[in-house]
Amino acid sequence: MKNVYFILGIHNHQPVGNFDFVLEEALKKAYRPFLECLARHPEIKISLHYSGILWEWLEDRYPDMIDLCRTMLDRGQIEILSGGFYEPILSIIPDHDKLGQMNKMADFINRKFGVKPQGLWLGERVWEPSLPKFIHNAGLQYVIVDDLHFMAAGLEEKELHGYYLTDDQGKAIKVFPGSKRLRYIIPFQPPEKTIEYLAEIGGRGSGDMATMADDGEKFGIWPGTYKWVYEQGWLERFFNLIEQNRQWLKMCTYSEYIAQRAPLGRIYLPTASYTEMEEWALPFDAQRAFISLKEKLEQDGFELNSHNFIRGGLWRNFLCKYKEGSNIYNRMLDVSEKIEDTGSVIGKGIKDEGGASWLSSARNEIWRGQCNDAYWHGLFGGLYLPHLRAALYSHIIKADNMIENHRHLKDNWIECQLKDMDHDGLDEIIINTEKFCIFIDPDSGGSIYEWDFRPVCFNVINSLIRRPESYHQKILNQAVKGKTNNKGGVKSIHDLEQSKTQGLEKLLVYDRYDRNTLLDHFFDPSVTLDEFSTLRYCEAGEFLNNAYQYKVARDVNKIDIILSRTGSVNMSGLLSISKTLSVCPGSSIIKINYSIKNKGDSPIRTVFGVEFNFNLLAGKSEDRYFQMDGLKPKDPNLASRGETKAIENLCMIDKSLGLEIGIRTIKRAALWRFPIETASNSEGGFEKVYQSSVILFHWPLNLQKEEIQTYDLDCWARQI
Repeated sequence: MKNVYFILGIHNHQPVGNFDFVLEEALKKAYRPFLECLARHPEIKISLHYSGILWEWLEDRYPDMIDLCRTMLDRGQIEILSGGFYEPILSIIPDHDKLGQMNKMADFINRKFGVKPQGLWLGERVWEPSLPKFIHNAGLQYVIVDDLHFMAAGLEEKELHGYYLTDDQGKAIKVFPGSKRLRYIIPFQPPEKTIEYLAEIGGRGSGDMATMADDGEKFGIWPGTYKWVYEQGWLERFFNLIEQNRQWLKMCTYSEYIAQRAPLGRIYLPTASYTEMEEWALPFDAQRAFISLKEKLEQDGFELNSHNFIRGGLWRNFLCKYKEGSNIYNRMLDVSEKIEDTGSVIGKGIKDEGGASWLSSARNEIWRGQCNDAYWHGLFGGLYLPHLRAALYSHIIKADNMIENHRHLKDNWIECQLKDMDHDGLDEIIINTEKFCIFIDPDSGGSIYEWDFRPVCFNVINSLIRRPESYHQKILNQAVKGKTNNKGGVKSIHDLEQSKTQGLEKLLVYDRYDRNTLLDHFFDPSVTLDEFSTLRYCEAGEFLNNAYQYKVARDVNKIDIILSRTGSVNMSGLLSISKTLSVCPGSSIIKINYSIKNKGDSPIRTVFGVEFNFNLLAGKSEDRYFQMDGLKPKDPNLASRGETKAIENLCMIDKSLGLEIGIRTIKRAALWRFPIETASNSEGGFEKVYQSSVILFHWPLNLQKEEIQTYDLDCWARQI
């Protein structure tokens, strides 16, 4: 039989900000048992990638794992792959950060293992044609993508049993096609299936290589895999079978294969990722249509021949699909630019007490804030997990704090800037002080969409709207059946349909507006809390999602942002709103004044409400709770719901973070509170996730012609 070379690429990663117990579980169930089994089979070779997040964690907590890797590296059993240190989507981060992250990984590998890495693990296999020059300039020879990338360029599966050359502007690298078929076989089917498939390659077209490059978490962390892979011995049998077929089946690393075989040719790959990612990146309606088309093609027997021509969306479209991820991304870009600008003017009036070390620390913080997981959502939790979003914000704010601390020579500083942060052609308003940084979107109801409290590096808003997802239909189907589909053998997580929480179908309510802060509502007095929270009511005014005019007034002691709009209420009425946000240097308080005037000819009778959204990450935790007029309510949890007829002061307390968020109104108000909770997908199944607490202060509003009503509120975040 013709020799076949098999390359096993294993990628291990945990997101920045993930819970420590998750990392411990991953180590116990996947990372350690896999390496220990591998060590018992010295003939088995793999190419191994750990993200920098894991390398740092292992270095600090489990250095014996690094020692084990070093032992196998020294005997030629493994090759260590490089990558962006904090696992970014490499193509979308600034160019200086691309090289910075790759160089940091190469330096780490050289320091710990004494070798220079040759290959790159590409985060989520998100490829864009401009990447080769950056990979080449980082001193790397090759990268692993998916076979889909090559099929999208017109090649067939039989032409993908080797590697190709590609370049950008003459900067050439080698590219390997990872096999989707092997991704779905390993480790979910008996190991004999993999051997059978590899044996087929000997009689196929050009080339003599196959590679499976995929997540190490599938060997023990994905549902059902620990029992299957280790307790029932799948991995041991797999390695034994490879050894038994050593006469024709040759295991090697990517670098070893390059040293033995010439490239199959040259190719230019289009923008692509793996099949599932491209599906997830599509907008909701397009994704449903795409899934239906795939099912139809499969039924008609054309599915296997359609990969070259039927594809999903581009990864970058996640930044359109999910505004919350785009907000983090744009904040990251802004701070990264500030770091580079500051680095170029060191010594020109900017404090440099720590030499260049503080700037290096700022860069490292922004690189942590580029970790990809919370910028997108598909099968994995990602963007839907508030603690992952909060972690990105935390590192971005830390980096920003370092820059601002070196820009300002005096305390109690305050600035205001107009800048198109979201690149939609319209400016946002940024108020920046030593205490906080707030971002106001005049074109989204004049609301605050980000509020960074600098002392604890925390964005107190950080919410996520309830939106339709294609997998919600599966949740509805389960509700109709009355049970989850948990039966069967070991399945890939792409094939699982199970719920971690019952009653998720009740959460399938979809928001009509972004869950920001300072959202202006008008509604009929008959509307109830339940109707408001589930959006089963009609908004009586045209203020919530619409643009406000704005004016900025500055003086030495204060900045005022005046936001105004005139619009209809109750269809025939006409109201003008002016809301002024006032901020003073050194203060943690935002003073808010509303002035509402009846501009029509008829009396107006309605309810006026101001909505706040805050997220302290844990909806049900004893150390995070509400206080109302200084007392805890009967159910103080942040995920609780309730109404209070008259209140002056509401606080959200987070003892773990040492943070208090407060709202005080001069005129006693009625209060509604309820959680925003989403039904989202994860590798463990469908689950309920707390996203924020909605707080609505509201008052009856009865205005005669030309009559004016005013409301004053103070809002703050402070350490406790």
